Amino acid sequence: MRYNNLKNKINNNKVIYRNSSSKDSKTLVNLTAQLITEESRRGKRNGNDQNIAFQASHRSHAGGSRQKRKNFAKFRCNICKNPKNNHDESKCFFRNKPSNPNGKRVALLVHENKTASSDWILDSGASSHMTNDVTQLHSKISSDAVISVANQENSMRAKFQGTVEGTNCSLHNVLYVPELSKNLLSVPALTSRGAKVIFADDDVRVIKDDEVILEGQKTRNGLFEIKLGRDQAHLASENTNVIWHKKMAHLSEANLEKLSKMSTGMTWNKNQSIPSCEICLKAKATRVPFGKNRTKAQHPLQILHADVCGPFSETSWNGYQYFLSVLDDKTHYAAVFLLKSKSEVKDRLIDYITKIENKWERKVKTLRMDNGGEFVVEELKNFCNKKGIETDYSPPYTPQLNSHAERLNRTLLDKTRALLCDSGLKKEMWSEALLVATYLLNRSPTTALGDTTPAEMWFKRKPNLSRLQIFGSTAYAKNLKHLKKLDDRAKKFIFVGYATNAYRLWDEKKREIIVSRDVHFLDDAAKLPENAKMTSPPEKPVTLDFSDSENECSDESIRQVENGESETEDENSRTSTPAPHAPEEREDEDAAASASDSTRRSSRKKTRPRRLDDFKTNFDESDLDGDESALLTYKAAVTGDDRDVWIAAINDEKEAHEQNGTWTLVDEADAKGKKILTSRWVFRIKDDGRHKARLVVRGCQQIPGVDFEETYSPLVGTDALRIVFAHAVKNHLHFKKFDVRTAFLHGILEEEIFMRLPEGYDSNGKICKLQKALYGLRQASERWHSRLVTVLKKLGLKPMITDQCIFVNKNRSLILAIHVDDGLLFGKNLKEMDSLLKSMKNEFELTVVDNPSTFLGMEFEKTKDSIKITQKAYTESVLRKFRMMESNPAPTPLVSYKPQDQDKVKKSAYPYREAVGALLYLSTKTRPDISFGVGYSGRHVEDPDNHDENNVKRIMKYLKGTLNKGISFHADSPDDLEVYCDSDYAGDRSSTKSTSGYVIYFNGGPVSWKSRKQPTTSTSSTDAELVSAAESCRELIYIKSLIKELTGKDRNATMYIDNTNTIRMIKTGAMNFKRKHIDIKYHWLNEKFVEGLMKVDHVSTELQIADIFTKPLGPTQFNYFRNKLIT
Repeated sequence: MRYNNLKNKINNNKVIYRNSSSKDSKTLVNLTAQLITEESRRGKRNGNDQNIAFQASHRSHAGGSRQKRKNFAKFRCNICKNPKNNHDESKCFFRNKPSNPNGKRVALLVHENKTASSDWILDSGASSHMTNDVTQLHSKISSDAVISVANQENSMRAKFQGTVEGTNCSLHNVLYVPELSKNLLSVPALTSRGAKVIFADDDVRVIKDDEVILEGQKTRNGLFEIKLGRDQAHLASENTNVIWHKKMAHLSEANLEKLSKMSTGMTWNKNQSIPSCEICLKAKATRVPFGKNRTKAQHPLQILHADVCGPFSETSWNGYQYFLSVLDDKTHYAAVFLLKSKSEVKDRLIDYITKIENKWERKVKTLRMDNGGEFVVEELKNFCNKKGIETDYSPPYTPQLNSHAERLNRTLLDKTRALLCDSGLKKEMWSEALLVATYLLNRSPTTALGDTTPAEMWFKRKPNLSRLQIFGSTAYAKNLKHLKKLDDRAKKFIFVGYATNAYRLWDEKKREIIVSRDVHFLDDAAKLPENAKMTSPPEKPVTLDFSDSENECSDESIRQVENGESETEDENSRTSTPAPHAPEEREDEDAAASASDSTRRSSRKKTRPRRLDDFKTNFDESDLDGDESALLTYKAAVTGDDRDVWIAAINDEKEAHEQNGTWTLVDEADAKGKKILTSRWVFRIKDDGRHKARLVVRGCQQIPGVDFEETYSPLVGTDALRIVFAHAVKNHLHFKKFDVRTAFLHGILEEEIFMRLPEGYDSNGKICKLQKALYGLRQASERWHSRLVTVLKKLGLKPMITDQCIFVNKNRSLILAIHVDDGLLFGKNLKEMDSLLKSMKNEFELTVVDNPSTFLGMEFEKTKDSIKITQKAYTESVLRKFRMMESNPAPTPLVSYKPQDQDKVKKSAYPYREAVGALLYLSTKTRPDISFGVGYSGRHVEDPDNHDENNVKRIMKYLKGTLNKGISFHADSPDDLEVYCDSDYAGDRSSTKSTSGYVIYFNGGPVSWKSRKQPTTSTSSTDAELVSAAESCRELIYIKSLIKELTGKDRNATMYIDNTNTIRMIKTGAMNFKRKHIDIKYHWLNEKFVEGLMKVDHVSTELQIADIFTKPLGPTQFNYFRNKLIT
């Protein structure tokens, strides 16, 4: 079938097909696609869509004669439109001439809903690209071009003409025609710029430079649609610079510009730039230069660099696999610590920082480390936060930012390898070689310090190298044990290091290190004289620090070392482990040298008195939990690095005493023979970072009956405080916290007390006569409380009879609870509360906090109708103190009772009493779930063993997993009292006594609880339950009295017991021959029941909440009862 033989009504398609298609594209498939499209335009196909084609003419109006339209159809060239010319459009002279901007355009209009602006219809009948979305146009200008439509009486006008930008190219001269329903992509406009358009059965492709740049699909109405997003607009105005960028394997833009001048055949457009290339980013990504602009230290301890090296392929002879290196940025002084595991890093760093801060009387400012897991542990972070040390962690896989520590490790390993190779020792001696390498490195020149060594910078004196020896050389040490006349006087060893005024020697046969000062070397006799000043790193100091769970020596060896004894007859000091670090030399070398040549002592074994088991006899700065300010003297405070803040704190304290009128200056003669007390400054850094200086008198010098009479001062009870909170939640009371500044200074003294002023005061020979109480006085707390009661009574508040530290006004609209100088004020009327606090400020200096979140270590989570009280911060501090922060959580606080076979259990050196005391405070405040475990552990504080230690540690593991648990009170809960009491029977196997337990609920939460071993032995479970009920009844009487005095209302109470015989005895009071032995005091329960103090009901054992206070329970039962107590 020939295309020219088709009917005249499709002549337009003949012309378009012939002029816009190449030879290769003139296929039957393309022809069929054109005919189908034309048929759909003419409405010959069924459907809702109608496609209408339009032609443009050169008339100024839409109308025209039929004859002219027929003549136009006869044009062979649709560019010049000259019927006399016999050429195709591809050979037309006017092909590349600009068209009349005001002439009419040819377009296809599709009468359907507008589509997304990225959808373009490929139109062979449109003479220009057209869009209905003005937001696509860039660099737009006004246009009045007229577009012809099929209906010759109508036409459309373009409003703007502009450019549609793509990623690498642009579509120019695109018309904005609002009436269009679809964007039109003109085939003639594409081909005029060198592109080829190839139609297939269901798709179309646009090809340029043998590359497919656009692809589209045929729609259901026969139109070819192309998704032309910004990343697909790679057509008419292609960025030639991008093409050359790709051709030259993504050569840089600068080099491409150079290449255009150095070669031929390359087109370079200076006005075009190469956009950001994703391929270049993927293929050429490099590290950002590190530079050398990191902060440098201006004084010692400003910056410390730390890093861990290891594990070594060869474990050292004494089991070490790693080492920690620490470098001071200013002095370049290095310290090395040998480690068996990375978990030791935090402890070594904390100890070292504490030690060097004490030496320099400076604070470490920055700790620079990598992001290794050993450095990001919570304990180290908390230590640094508390001391204000900035932790500078380098990003992952970026050791260059920790270059000082990395370079130090490399240098140390180079020296270590050199020492091992030169000495011929086995690789297992790398730990000794490393310590020597560190010692020598600190005494070696470095370019960073010029003519000074790190040791000189650190110790402020030149190092003495006269006694250095070659590592691995043969040494003979004097044998100091009892010798016979013909015995050798010296023994052969290998020199492997330096100790305090001595050498470290390796005994190959016994595989141990000895420390001796009487040493001869084969090449150089080196017996140290008594006045020799051998600068060397010290051995690890041995202290009885029971908090260290990783002591390298046994308790026995610790005692012997402390008393100057040896494990062997040889008085040369022998040890099975080397010094774990080589940080510095002794500064008091003269004293150490003279002490080292001590006379022989008795070989009698000396043991430490048992009464000192719970005390540290060797003081360590670490005992202060990181607050070394407690050791600060006045001179050190006013001359150290932080002198400005300490001087300001001292001045604040002086001003407070002056305003308060604490004393008057008198002559010393006025004392009239009375004892004159001394005083001192105490410096502390508070938890919020404030520096506090306090002047205290030495009350230990006071004489009872002369300088003071009464010292007792009450504190608010915990049970009472919980009841106040429950009442406040129930009645939606507001509460505020206040703190009385320098509270003890407000107490008025009744005795004559004289005191000398401390440093910082110019007294001109006078002494103080105290007018008001001062911190440190025995009676200070009693005098303060007496003054507070007097002031509050004047303001209309009276202390309650049931608790002397809770004050209420006449109509009970205000409730005030006081604990020494910290108080809570509850009330419904904020104005009334503010008025009271304002009146108190006239007497005392107060700090008021609205809606507080903490009080006495308790933390509040308050909502409109409830409050939750926890002690998370305190619990975490306990876990850190006893090194249980990194432990795995346990499901219950106690597993089983202690076994009775005591002979096979080792006694514990753990700080057991201290741990039980810390847990006891927690169990009595907000954690009733651990009451039984803590109470049971408290029974063994006099003689704890390993089983007891494990019980305490398990309680801490349980707390680790329940840090956020606490008691809760709810406003919608009933305000009646509920009492659950229970007892086991003969649960304590050592005494066969039972354990009582009870809990009292008020407003949905527990306000009182107890777990206690009964004082007497019960002969039956009924007897034990009766004793437990009596104890809970006594507490109930107090609770009911306190609530009635607080609220003015009595509350009903119900006691729940799971033993029916006990319930019957309480209700009837009947005694039979089986109960004659029961003490008469337990029968008053019937009296209280008859009086109506409480009801008594039965509860099944499975629901008896008090069961958690009497015995160890399994996880399921324990969790059920725990959830009833805390949330």
